[in-house]
Amino acid sequence: MAPDATPHATPPTLSQSEAAKACGVSTATIRRARSSGKLSGAYEDGRGGWRIPIPALIAAGLLSPTTPPPTPPMAPDTTPSATPPTPRDDTEQLRRELAEARHRAERAEAIAAERERTIEVLQRSLLMLEQRAEPPQLSAPATAEVPAPGPKPARRGGLLGFLGF
Repeated sequence: MAPDATPHATPPTLSQSEAAKACGVSTATIRRARSSGKLSGAYEDGRGGWRIPIPALIAAGLLSPTTPPPTPPMAPDTTPSATPPTPRDDTEQLRRELAEARHRAERAEAIAAERERTIEVLQRSLLMLEQRAEPPQLSAPATAEVPAPGPKPARRGGLLGFLGF
């Protein structure tokens, strides 16, 4: 007996989802073809799934009888952009990057100087506000008479009271 004429050879099978992917259709299409009897030889695998013989997919017209040709290897890209950069190109690229870095550094220094000026202005403003917050030093006039003690006037609140008015 010849090796390819074995009496109980079973054809290779695919699950429903594998068959759908191989045929380029949905699993619902495979399920409908199986339910309508177009996929002869389909059987339950005992785990709740179905196995579909590949020859049945071919007979139903869902799968092409020829196997797709192997994907040819990619030819190396010979376009000018694929050539490695020359040292001159590298030098130019580095010069552009250096100019960009210098520009960023100049901008950062300008921002830092502006912030320093802002801090100085704020410090001077705070110092001026702190000096004004002290109550004024009033000296009594030399010729003024001291008034007789009388009832104390009501003390005013707020800023005027703080300043002694």
